[in-house]
Amino acid sequence: KKRLVMERELDIARKIQQSFLPKSLPDLPGLDISAAMMTARQVGGDIYDFVKFDSGQLGVMIGDVSGKGIPASLFMSMVAGFFKFLSTPMVTPEAVLFNLNAKLVKENSSNLFVTVFYAVFDIKAKTMAYANGGHLPILYLSAGRKEEFLDVEEGTPLGLMDGNYSGRRIGLRPGDIFVFYTDGVTEAMNKKGEMYERERLVKVVESNRDKSSEALVKAIEKDVRRFEPVTKQHDDITVIVVKVI
Repeated sequence: KKRLVMERELDIARKIQQSFLPKSLPDLPGLDISAAMMTARQVGGDIYDFVKFDSGQLGVMIGDVSGKGIPASLFMSMVAGFFKFLSTPMVTPEAVLFNLNAKLVKENSSNLFVTVFYAVFDIKAKTMAYANGGHLPILYLSAGRKEEFLDVEEGTPLGLMDGNYSGRRIGLRPGDIFVFYTDGVTEAMNKKGEMYERERLVKVVESNRDKSSEALVKAIEKDVRRFEPVTKQHDDITVIVVKVI
């Protein structure tokens, strides 16, 4: 009976989690976008969202809530709701994270927190502005340049305490690739106890860089699955690929 109750609670948590994910991918000229989430048996709090602005800009957010199960899913739903309210076209990514953190600190009574990476792509201006609240730096590949993991000077996980958030802005060129991911990717573990690590992620993306964003996501999924069988998956795995075309 206890096992059945636990399975039912996990099923509820998965449904809560899925209900706050985008139902479709955004369609924006100049960008090729794909995303996928592979949920673990123990539900975590991975989250991602897209915000399409009338100005032609696109916001891309990825996050990871601490903890698992229903508490993490409920906290994730609060994060998703606040993010949608606070992310507006005139507010910089770092200001969005600052405001989101302030709101979560005020409303949070669960001691959970969330890491968030938020970027805004502006095709007309050919720029991408971003801020990071304690999340894994995203992978950036540009033709003729060495791969880079984009991060910022200031940015703590959200929901724990007041903090400062800084942002950066880079130029966009055709062929640029941005890979957003959660730690379910880089911390995937094989039978030997070895972690996937971001170096392996770089190799997969490099060898498939000429493919579409959808094919890139599938290549990453396939490689992670080859490394960590689905029966051993311990955490949600989320990947978003944005290509500039």
